[in-house]
Amino acid sequence: MTMTPPRTGEVAERSQAPEGLAQDADTVAPLPPRGAPPSPTLSSRRLWSATGILGAAGVVATVWLGLWATPPDAYMHNLVRLLYIHPSMAWDAFLAYGVAFLASAAYLWPRTRDLRFDRLAGA
Repeated sequence: MTMTPPRTGEVAERSQAPEGLAQDADTVAPLPPRGAPPSPTLSSRRLWSATGILGAAGVVATVWLGLWATPPDAYMHNLVRLLYIHPSMAWDAFLAYGVAFLASAAYLWPRTRDLRFDRLAGA
């Protein structure tokens, strides 16, 4: 006789509780939904938020340095400032499209179907 874990919202009985489930004397915690990815740890959330903040600061610094801090050129005048901004932003766009493509392909591939790839593609 095989025992299947209860579905979402149901509470496992003491005899059917999976190994490693935290229990106190009287209650059993509800099980997570089937197929749900593990929740991110606090350190990984901090890492992602720090990466986002540093990325945004890098874009702001690039725009400020390219448009206001550099002097105009003797021949092209202010048009040369566009050359400081356009290639770096184009590379960022190509990188974002590439990451979204690879993450989408990894999510759609049957052997690697994982919600983390879908979230990465959507980010």
